[in-house]
Amino acid sequence: MIQKIAKNLKRASHLKDYLSGNEAQISFYDIVYAIESDSFLQKEINELDINVTMAFTNKEDAISNSGENSVVAIMLGKLIQETCSDECINLIGLNYNNGKFDNFVFIPFFDKLTKQYLISPTDESIALLSIDQKSHRHMGVQATFFSINNKYMPEDIENRGETLGSIVEDLSFMIPRISQPKGSANILCLLLNLENKVEEKAFIRMYKTLDEYTEVLFVTSELKLQTGELEEIQYNGANLEGIYTPIIKRQS
Repeated sequence: MIQKIAKNLKRASHLKDYLSGNEAQISFYDIVYAIESDSFLQKEINELDINVTMAFTNKEDAISNSGENSVVAIMLGKLIQETCSDECINLIGLNYNNGKFDNFVFIPFFDKLTKQYLISPTDESIALLSIDQKSHRHMGVQATFFSINNKYMPEDIENRGETLGSIVEDLSFMIPRISQPKGSANILCLLLNLENKVEEKAFIRMYKTLDEYTEVLFVTSELKLQTGELEEIQYNGANLEGIYTPIIKRQS
């Protein structure tokens, strides 16, 4: 239910074992140090068969990992833009040392079909095709979408519960590690279409976000727009302006 990470990884929470415990706090506009060869240097995590773009908050640490390559100062947001994919969720790993990272930054992929930044597979997010792309650009809202529905969910109750639990666990690991440029409003939007209030409520919570200006919002199968505190945001669904304007006013 989550798009593959770095082409091969399906479970974001498997990266927990590669955190050092010294969680680096960083935001979109902070400067980091990356290593340039033909492209930005990556570190392979062999056990997970994925590559992670390395970035460092300290220049000397970057130099010590650079070998014969050059070290460049770069805004985290620019590094995110340079390493964004249209196929998979990419990863930046901060402050690599002895097989561990101080933190990860997940880079949502830009989907060519829906023209949106996603962390769920395209076929889970077809509803986003209804978004007016011109209005979306004009209103300046920065958004990343995750969509879940019953299409690929197991019918067996036990397996269904296990699948939902794993998705909640992965999202809880990913959402605090996604960064966006500041817009008229900033949202990580979870579209919940499970047609079951109890299952949907499992996703609705207060998530910490990497950038303090970003808020996680939820759209339920009843088309209610809610915050992590279950506060309902009233909106007019006739057009995108009617949906985005209350969010922009709220965040301003």
